[in-house]
Amino acid sequence: MDENSNRKLQSDWYSRTRLHNSPVEYDFPGDRFIPDRSLMDLDQAHSLLTTPTQKPSKPKFKVEYRRKLENNLKLDVEGRPFQMLVFRGSPKSSRKSNRLIDEMQRSNEEILTHKPCRQFPKRESCILDAPNIVNHFYLNIMDWGKANFLAIALGSKLYLWNADNRKTELLSEVGNGDDYPTGVAWLEDAQTVAAGYQCSKIYLWDAETLKIVRCLTGHQNRVGSVAWNGQILTSESSDNAIMNHDHFSLL
Repeated sequence: MDENSNRKLQSDWYSRTRLHNSPVEYDFPGDRFIPDRSLMDLDQAHSLLTTPTQKPSKPKFKVEYRRKLENNLKLDVEGRPFQMLVFRGSPKSSRKSNRLIDEMQRSNEEILTHKPCRQFPKRESCILDAPNIVNHFYLNIMDWGKANFLAIALGSKLYLWNADNRKTELLSEVGNGDDYPTGVAWLEDAQTVAAGYQCSKIYLWDAETLKIVRCLTGHQNRVGSVAWNGQILTSESSDNAIMNHDHFSLL
């Protein structure tokens, strides 16, 4: 077979006309078919891509169905305008919530009308001098009792200030220069005040007699905070320890 006959056979093998007429007669080698440009109708593809196509018109029954569906969603049984989807819920629940809101607003207006509002002072009522006050973030050197007494530590001294008559009394003074009150807390009966100290001790003072009721030990470093919960006194120290003391068992 000459070279021209071989070329003619190859071109005839891959011609589009022969493939379209009898495609099942050709058995391509391999496990898959990889298309070739010689098998494509490029003229038809170019015509489909460049020729504008017209949108198919909707059948008449689809238009009628859409119109009835919109009417059913927008109109109720009696033909009145109606919204099936409401943003804030169903109309019934919306009316109910609005009624509750109106009642709350009405009650608030009645309270404001019959009860006068609390007037806050626009300036301070009293200014106290606090010499030698210790500026330390982890100390609690001031506490206000229910009997309107203010217990405050100023340096090495612990004072009681009466807010009714504005008199000040010295409760205690530490002779050691390295020791001073670091935590103060009133008992709920407003008669006993607990004071923690830099030397790790805690003293319970009687506010009426200005005498020590009890001295508590157990901590190794500064007692930075004391707090009452009923008759239980809780103390916190810089030695990373927290202790509870029962006031009844101490008396």
